[in-house]
Amino acid sequence: MIDTFAWTAIETTDGGIDLALIAAGPARVPTPVAQSQPARPIAREVRDRVRAALANGDTPYPSEDFGVYRLCGCGDRSMHDLAVAVAVAQLAIAPPWAGLLDHVVFLAELGLDGSLRPGSPPVSAAALAALARAEFRYIVTAAPENTDDIDRIEGITVLTPTGLGEVVDWLTSLAETIPAQGTSPKSAGMPIAHRIGPARVRRTTGCAGWAGCAELGDADNC
Repeated sequence: MIDTFAWTAIETTDGGIDLALIAAGPARVPTPVAQSQPARPIAREVRDRVRAALANGDTPYPSEDFGVYRLCGCGDRSMHDLAVAVAVAQLAIAPPWAGLLDHVVFLAELGLDGSLRPGSPPVSAAALAALARAEFRYIVTAAPENTDDIDRIEGITVLTPTGLGEVVDWLTSLAETIPAQGTSPKSAGMPIAHRIGPARVRRTTGCAGWAGCAELGDADNC
């Protein structure tokens, strides 16, 4: 079962969205995701950057060895950093918001100090609107230079915290207002969600309207 995860995405050159799921788990426990799906380990460089960001952002880091993987998506991207950090942090703090993450997409690079960066190029308003159409409810990203476009997107809340600590604080406040057991959307497009097994990963990420490389397979060559 996929219990520890976070969603992320990048915008493709043809204007599509390349959705990826970041999944994490203790190394001492066999990872069903890695055993049953073409999951790709997150690169050491990314893990080191995320570890520094978590430490400097006053966010706990797991005390035991763990594995962290990317399912679907065209290769590791710096825009995936925040999702990797959120997935890893769950192994250290057993947060009350874990069951809410099927509603949230994390799109930001991380500085070593735990700050959020918009990436280059930043995610466009069109890409954010596409995520809203897929029934995500929240997008957490670094603030762009011009916020006018994202302020006009309907059907989704765009949050622009400055650091990891603010992200965790917001997730904690969200858990206090939304019951986790009622959050899985009914859309056929994206509900990997809490307690859903890895056998459904292929079906739920390969939805119409997403970039072709969102389907699992040899994603790094797409």
